[in-house]
Amino acid sequence: MQGFPGNQGKVRGSRAAALNGWILAFLFLAGCNPQEDQDPWKSAEVISAAGTVDATPASMAWSGRPGVKPGLTDRRGTCRAGTRRPDRVRIGVPELLVMVNDTTGQPDPLIDLASYIKSRTGLEVEFVRLNAYPLFTSGLIDGSLQGGLFPPGEYLRARKIDPCIHLVATTMYGTSTTYTTNLVVRRDSDIMVPSDLVQKRVAFSSRSSASGYIYAVKFLADRGLIPERDYIPVFTGGHQETIRAVEIGTVAAGATFGRALNVEMQIGRDLTGLSILAVAGQIPNEPLVFASDLDPDIIRAMTDAFLSLNRGTAEGRKLLGALDLMSGWVRADDSFYDGLMTTVQAVDRIVRSADSGGEIGR
Repeated sequence: MQGFPGNQGKVRGSRAAALNGWILAFLFLAGCNPQEDQDPWKSAEVISAAGTVDATPASMAWSGRPGVKPGLTDRRGTCRAGTRRPDRVRIGVPELLVMVNDTTGQPDPLIDLASYIKSRTGLEVEFVRLNAYPLFTSGLIDGSLQGGLFPPGEYLRARKIDPCIHLVATTMYGTSTTYTTNLVVRRDSDIMVPSDLVQKRVAFSSRSSASGYIYAVKFLADRGLIPERDYIPVFTGGHQETIRAVEIGTVAAGATFGRALNVEMQIGRDLTGLSILAVAGQIPNEPLVFASDLDPDIIRAMTDAFLSLNRGTAEGRKLLGALDLMSGWVRADDSFYDGLMTTVQAVDRIVRSADSGGEIGR
């Protein structure tokens, strides 16, 4: 892509203040993902530089709910440097970040990316493709993962549980550090404007999904539509599932991020029967995050390796070409996600108001 600003660019701002209790209260609402009741690690894929896609290691066992890692701060609440130097660095990535079309016979592009990061750091690297958001947080907390390209809403949850995790960069797509959330409907439906969704079923992927829930709920509330009171929220467990629910007509509309539709079309799905009802918001891209107990030298080496990749070089174009138009990474800090935190706070008020039958903002 033209115009990638390189690795000197930085999303500026001071470190955001510690997250308040409302984030935890909102993001731990029941029913975050239907897969939480099972063992979501069973469907994870582990991709290494060796070119293999292994079965999920037995060590990556699902504990049901993340625990709090002790001893991360001193008595003054200051984060201390980590000391962990693992044999390999496992990095969680969203399932829809890279969709491999089995019919093409092309190798998984994460294999080459793992090889590149290894060549720059000397560290064994494995990418773990995850289809359940809570696995990012639980994996980082219990040590199954050492890093992750976090779904933005899930990053806030992880930060609340462990405020010492390291956000080092945000992902670039083209020249943008943000992406859209869309409300999608069937092209042949009678839903023409958001108000047509009154008393209809609307699909969301997960309550911790920024594009699959948080921003869409805020968008609808700004137009007078409150969940449960004015429309029926349905949680599908994933963006692909949301798109398919709209396709087959079990819901009137669904919230998903714009690139999800592109990825589905890249793997051969015919989505000509769908249309976008509304663009419901701009969301900061996936943050690159590392565990709080990881040795600072490893964090620096991994950060430098990711920042060295961009489409301004032939190697960067080759490695990133298959990664859903990804352009690279740019330095960022917590302040870049302040707008997302504000939106989560607003949605928490909306949900609590709907539960109590009161007015928003009460």
